[in-house]
Amino acid sequence: HTRFLDDAVAIAGRIVEQSDLAELPDSSKNDDREVAVGLGYGGSGVALFFLYLTIATGNDDWATKGRSLLHSDLRHARWNLGRFIGFPERASKIRKTASVASCYLSSGTSGVLSSLVRYAYFFESADDFTLLSRYATDIMKKYTAFPQLNIGLAGVGNTALDIFQFTGDSRFL
Repeated sequence: HTRFLDDAVAIAGRIVEQSDLAELPDSSKNDDREVAVGLGYGGSGVALFFLYLTIATGNDDWATKGRSLLHSDLRHARWNLGRFIGFPERASKIRKTASVASCYLSSGTSGVLSSLVRYAYFFESADDFTLLSRYATDIMKKYTAFPQLNIGLAGVGNTALDIFQFTGDSRFL
């Protein structure tokens, strides 16, 4: 079993070596680089991996790196007339190349929240719970265009169950 953990640590090390986490595009500044957002292609998925690595190893450095990746994704939240409308698959502040905001698991709100709810729970972070409540309205859907897990209602429902599991909030049942 330790072989798998050792492999996971090695993979995480390669991720850190091959990407400069300090050089992530920042939409709060005049940074025009395009960045992938979400669980499938953005920082939220790697953040979730780093969180589980922290839990398995006891090394909080992984969660610190993961939180940075997660918050990079959170900076790309999209709003319209004061209402949160989701996270794009790809975003760039200067070129305005943001793709359509989505509620889905692989590249949308559900994926970002899947990671965020776990960080909020495991670190008992009031700030993360506040962000979660701000963005969770986007997954309270009765209908979506697709039924499947990664880009459909099943993934949205899965995230709603995650939020219920970690918060006890029955609105997500």
